[in-house]
Amino acid sequence: MDEARKLADLRDFDAVIALTEEIGTLTKDFRAQEVSSAVRSAQRMSTLSLNAAQQAAATGDYNRAQEFVEKAAQLWPLNPAIRNYTENMASQADLGTQAAVVFDDAFKREDFRRIYERRAELGVAFLNDRVRGPQLAAVIDRMARVEIYLAQTEELLAQNNAFSAWEALAGATAFAPNDVVLNQRMAQLAPRVAEFVGRLDQAKRYEGSQRYAASLTQYLAAQDIHPASQLARAGLTRVSEEIMTQLEAQIPPAADTGK
Repeated sequence: MDEARKLADLRDFDAVIALTEEIGTLTKDFRAQEVSSAVRSAQRMSTLSLNAAQQAAATGDYNRAQEFVEKAAQLWPLNPAIRNYTENMASQADLGTQAAVVFDDAFKREDFRRIYERRAELGVAFLNDRVRGPQLAAVIDRMARVEIYLAQTEELLAQNNAFSAWEALAGATAFAPNDVVLNQRMAQLAPRVAEFVGRLDQAKRYEGSQRYAASLTQYLAAQDIHPASQLARAGLTRVSEEIMTQLEAQIPPAADTGK
């Protein structure tokens, strides 16, 4: 009995239960069941406190989680679940650190594809990260748009419409210009649309140097190759407006007749 009391003071509940069961076999009037019931109640309370700590940690309330862990340890210091909890938290901290390193490196290099492929893992790691969380959401949205363009490209190629497929890929570059998959698709398609792309590139160069008449000619040539070209149509609109502005500036003002 003295040994049982010492074990109880130490809250070594498993040893208390084993010893009280042994005492119960030696004397029939010993209330071993009541002791075991009280001990198991303390064990359950410790486990419940630990569950509350896990729930608090999941919501990002780590101060509250620590309070529940301390309570669980007070009730049952040898609770094996406490060790599992601390090991899991340490593991999650390591994963969070690793995820941050991966994300920061890829984000700096604008390697959005790498981030997008690991979005599920990173989403969990940055659940409570007020900086990386929004950045991750923006990258996912950006890459989702790229994936839509890539899917559209496949459909257009299936219809043997290489020019529209290339324009779809060109539209995707606004969201992820360094995307490996996107650049590979463009490189694969380039030989089939080389003249069309060459005309557009030349038109953009002339437009950039304000040689609008020459740019207009190139955009028209590109449109002749691909009449449904949205890029050629937009370029023609821009350049035509610039030409009209130049012509209007060259028109002399009306003479003042004094009337």
